[in-house]
Parts: sequence; C-alpha cells; structure tokens
Amino acid sequence: MTIEPTRGTLVDVPGKTLAPPVEVAKVTPLFRLVFFSVLGLTIACLVASVWITVAVKNPNDQAKQLLDNLATIEKLGFGGILGLLGGKSSAL
Repeated sequence: MTIEPTRGTLVDVPGKTLAPPVEVAKVTPLFRLVFFSVLGLTIACLVASVWITVAVKNPNDQAKQLLDNLATIEKLGFGGILGLLGGKSSAL
C-alpha cells in the first residue's frame, strides 16, 4: 500500500511503521477567556507597578501598600497562568 506524499501527511513506507498520531489539547472558548483574562490582569498590574515605581519619587505608605498589593496580584496571576497551562497539558 502506497500513500501519495503530499504536504503535511505521512507516507507509508514498506517495512517501516508510522508514528502514532499526536494528541492535541482542545482549547475551548471558556479556557481562552479565563487564560487571557488572567494574562491581561497580570500584565496590567506589572505595568502599573513599574509605572508607579518610576513616577513616584518618594512613595508614602499608601503607595508602598499599593505596590505590595500589585506584586501579590502579579504573583497570583503568574501562578494562575502556570496552573492553567499545566492543567491543560495534563488533560492529554
């Protein structure tokens, strides 16, 4: 049996076995919504944190507390991104 070689397909060569097909994770619209929401919030907090650090010369207690809260949100967002990707990859 011979399969005509075309772009993106496997060719059956006599005497050789073909590799099994690779499973691909299906990304649902809900997963995209959650992932990009977490990503956007994390990036927005990172940008705000850098902007406040650069813009405020002598931060008062409120500015320091805001920077601490933004840093916490950044850490949680990064953990959320890794958790979402890890959960999607383990679902295979």
